[in-house]
Amino acid sequence: MMVELPRSFKVFEFRSGLEVIREAFRASDATMDAAMRSADEAEMAYLDSGEDEEEYDEDGILVWTKANELDDASRQALIASRAVREAFVTAAFHYWERSARSLTGLHKATDTFPVLRKAMKKKYPVSHRLTHVNILNNLLKHGSEGHAVSLSTKWPELFRPPLSGRGNVPFRARLTVSASHVEEVFQIILDSGPADMSGS
Repeated sequence: MMVELPRSFKVFEFRSGLEVIREAFRASDATMDAAMRSADEAEMAYLDSGEDEEEYDEDGILVWTKANELDDASRQALIASRAVREAFVTAAFHYWERSARSLTGLHKATDTFPVLRKAMKKKYPVSHRLTHVNILNNLLKHGSEGHAVSLSTKWPELFRPPLSGRGNVPFRARLTVSASHVEEVFQIILDSGPADMSGS
């Protein structure tokens, strides 16, 4: 016979598990920020130095410059930072899914997000913005422009405006998940599960 766990334990388990992921994100993001600053500073220091390191092949064609190498290092650091932030969005949402399945007992393949969300709402508070996180997670996993367009109406702050002269840039290409957006995701997840409630 299974014994129902007390609400207080469920609150502790749900929140502490999410906090572990959030702390891992903050440490990773701080490391990525430091790497970006270091790359940017190295590039600026080189440009300010007035040095001009270049290599040419036997035909006199430019094949390498120090400036391009440093610029590429800066760009790669930015790409890595974005990848880390997007990975933690997915990790946070999957944590909610796993928690929801455990808390509701719904483990079938047909128990999709709408089913889980409805079942969770019967037992716990669920943020109305959780649907936005689900769309963002699907966008990050599948890259669908349809998901991007849908999300742009619900969470427009995730999308940078197109650069002038670039024409009609797809929304997916304009997606920019910042550290503050990831923190928003964590808060939305936190607001969508067991919580301390009066009378519970």
